Amino acid sequence: MKDMLILYYPNLLAGILGAIVLSLWGCQLAARDRSMHTLCMSQGAMFGALVGVIIFGLETRSGAYVSSLVFAVLVGLFTEWMTRSVNASVNSYFVAFFLIILAANHVLGGLFPSVSSHLTQIFFGDLVTVAEDQAWISVAFSSFMLLLLFYFKREISNRSFERFAFPEEARWLEAPKVTKYLFWVECFGFLYLCYMIQVFGFLFTIGSLFTATVFLSLGKRPRPKLNLHLMLAAFVMGFAVLFGLPLTLVYDKLPTVPTILLIAMGLAWLL
Repeated sequence: MKDMLILYYPNLLAGILGAIVLSLWGCQLAARDRSMHTLCMSQGAMFGALVGVIIFGLETRSGAYVSSLVFAVLVGLFTEWMTRSVNASVNSYFVAFFLIILAANHVLGGLFPSVSSHLTQIFFGDLVTVAEDQAWISVAFSSFMLLLLFYFKREISNRSFERFAFPEEARWLEAPKVTKYLFWVECFGFLYLCYMIQVFGFLFTIGSLFTATVFLSLGKRPRPKLNLHLMLAAFVMGFAVLFGLPLTLVYDKLPTVPTILLIAMGLAWLL
């Protein structure tokens, strides 16, 4: 077991850091009611990654990443247009659009058998199979994103929570006018999501974003304070990876990412 942990130490570190950062960012996105937007854009990023693999081949990672960014931006623009064009609840439109992109991904996998295995990998993901160089790049990427979230926490939280999840804390959240840098921080967060989908998979990325924040607040009255909620979300996802990945190494029939998400759900519910 010790030898396996040493072997997969970069993957474990990258997974813990990534899950923590995604959980913190997911709290902000959920508070802004951007969950369905994020799901659609994530599927767009998957579609773009597959197109990039078809055009540039599996060996050229940068081509697939750029392609995933382009399609994610296009999907994001389209979802924004839908939001502004529909007077009623837009969630049904988002669900339909999400399913269409999901279907398009599987059509690509059927038309191009060479990417079918890549489709499965990018959808379900597996921390164990992440290459060591990608794991260390993810550690650097996640560390920088974590620093940004801490440095701009007041401004980001002010934008997310003062009118949504924690209106009672609006006075505490009063911050200087949103700086010009905040736009670029959120753009970097979008790039980070696209990268995590490509490296760790759709299920791990979306699950880490929303599992902890949803089950921590489900049925809890009164809601926990903002700082406590953020800390608990980070703890839940970090612990889920720390415990879940070694567990799936010992019991190799357990799938890595689903096991991690089930542990996170149970822990968040208990807390």
